[in-house]
Amino acid sequence: MNTEMLATVATNDLELDDCIHLSSDSQKKAGVRGAGAMNYLLTGRGHAEPALDTVYVTKDRYVPSISSEIHIRYKNVSGNLKSSGVPFGFTIRKRCSGENFSVKMFKRIILDQNEAVIRIEIPREQLYEYELCYGYGNDFYCNITDDGGRAIPSMGPILLNGFI
Repeated sequence: MNTEMLATVATNDLELDDCIHLSSDSQKKAGVRGAGAMNYLLTGRGHAEPALDTVYVTKDRYVPSISSEIHIRYKNVSGNLKSSGVPFGFTIRKRCSGENFSVKMFKRIILDQNEAVIRIEIPREQLYEYELCYGYGNDFYCNITDDGGRAIPSMGPILLNGFI
């Protein structure tokens, strides 16, 4: 039996009726996720909710002089990470400036088993002053889930200098 007594259920991939309320269909999906989380807490059966495991940054394998790869690995993933359409929801922003960068900076977000890899046109050495977020702010769109239909949680900002 699992000894942890708390679980969170991500809903950042679900549809809203207005700026804060989940649609009726989304409430049903959130309820199923909540029931699964409670089952895991009470019996240890099923899966713990997806959670951030580790982040690390490498030079882009194709254009190492001008690009980087940010690897975000998750634990408790049922099957593989997937998205409906192009993976979306990550934001890179410059630390302390409040300057947000658009997704256009990303060359590509690749989902590989339990890892999201962001290929970005910023050299690794310059990422010290940047922060990573998923589902950041009031106006966001997230669409990454696992094969079990559970969303990865919102996070950040996480300062990247500790992962370079």
